[in-house]
Amino acid sequence: MKKVIKKEPRRSGIWDSIFAVLDYVYRIVMLNLLIIIPAFSPVLIYSFITKGNENPSDWIMYLTLFPAMVYLFPAIVSVVDVFKMYHEKTTKGVFKEFFQSLKKHFLKSFLVSIIVVLSVILFTFRITLKNGVVITGPLLFFFNNMDNLLYLCCLFLTISFIIFGLFILIHLPLVMVYFDKLSIWQYLKVAFIMSFRKVGLTLIILMIVGGFLILDIIFKDIFMFIAGISLPLYFLVKLSFKEYIKLYRKVEKREDEN
Repeated sequence: MKKVIKKEPRRSGIWDSIFAVLDYVYRIVMLNLLIIIPAFSPVLIYSFITKGNENPSDWIMYLTLFPAMVYLFPAIVSVVDVFKMYHEKTTKGVFKEFFQSLKKHFLKSFLVSIIVVLSVILFTFRITLKNGVVITGPLLFFFNNMDNLLYLCCLFLTISFIIFGLFILIHLPLVMVYFDKLSIWQYLKVAFIMSFRKVGLTLIILMIVGGFLILDIIFKDIFMFIAGISLPLYFLVKLSFKEYIKLYRKVEKREDEN
């Protein structure tokens, strides 16, 4: 007589899946904190100290933004690099991988961030001289004078140029991670090509980033603190992974042949 063996329910598989999800959530949150805390802690501390003060010092406020200007974009590039490692299944770590990537990409990504900041200032600056004359960048100038048909057309051209810039900015961290041996000019060139090579993908990523920015506004920066930067970067890497890894392997194959 055959002995009947009762099969136990496969609970381990379910628990493994739950643990894997929680582990990934933990990594996303930790990577977000590695961006947020060093970049924005001075701003948050200064805002807390000067809360209720009607005349806070402008120059100190600008000084607290300096760490964000220096650190933010290199940290974003590093997080993109770590998510790339996750998709390649080469690591499951967080801190060691992040700081190694930060060390690797810091200089070039910092120089790129200077270009980005200067571009933003160029388009949006507003300076009031002592004699009361106000000098503004092209975006504000054309916006304030859009009752003139020529200036209205110039405004649309300026906005179009800014949108192209956003397309390039979205792809820059990906290009810097996958093709880390290029020069800064080549980064900008390849990012421009990739942004228009797959316009649909670029628009989807742009909408996702915009959606997360709206969530940050709705939840009053709580979401931003938890996963407001790292989660959009996760989707950025996930949605673009097949396209970029295919191109990366083609480039690698050509280098091996040469």
